[in-house]
Amino acid sequence: MHNAHVGWFGAVIMALAIPSAAQIGGGGSIQGVVSDQTGAVVPSAMVVATHIATGVKSARETTAAGVYSISPLPVGDYNVAVSAAGFQTTVRQNVHVDALTVVTVDVNLQVGETATQVTVSDVAPALNTDDVRMGQTIRQDLYTALPLAMGNAPRSPLGFVGLLPGVTGGGGNNDAGNVLG
Repeated sequence: MHNAHVGWFGAVIMALAIPSAAQIGGGGSIQGVVSDQTGAVVPSAMVVATHIATGVKSARETTAAGVYSISPLPVGDYNVAVSAAGFQTTVRQNVHVDALTVVTVDVNLQVGETATQVTVSDVAPALNTDDVRMGQTIRQDLYTALPLAMGNAPRSPLGFVGLLPGVTGGGGNNDAGNVLG
């Protein structure tokens, strides 16, 4: 009887010790506003995000305010297609989504046939006017390419600070460096 109790207790401890997928990483999201050439919002537009590597599609319809949010999305590159009755379909290519990030993709639709498609392959990063915080995300491919040992110690989060734009010095185990001077 004693061994059965210890076995059950041990199984519970092991189950609690194994992190769930939601704890290990998280999906990102794509959000934005769909408008027409005059700046008026387009309600009921269909927004489809297609993961380039897997072909998996996630679709949402814009609200009455022309707003959409597609979440959660696995990390990767996406093509975002927006279509609405009376407008040309617009596609934004290579929209990169990182874990736990929100990517804003605002789309201006052109009047025309739905069968006509406008493809935007290279767009400057959007200026964040929502808040004054600045941040940088280290992409998964860069993170996995770095060695497990940096210097004479295991990989440390502070070791990545020196890889970010505007940071000088740093990269050591106890030195975060100087950010923008």
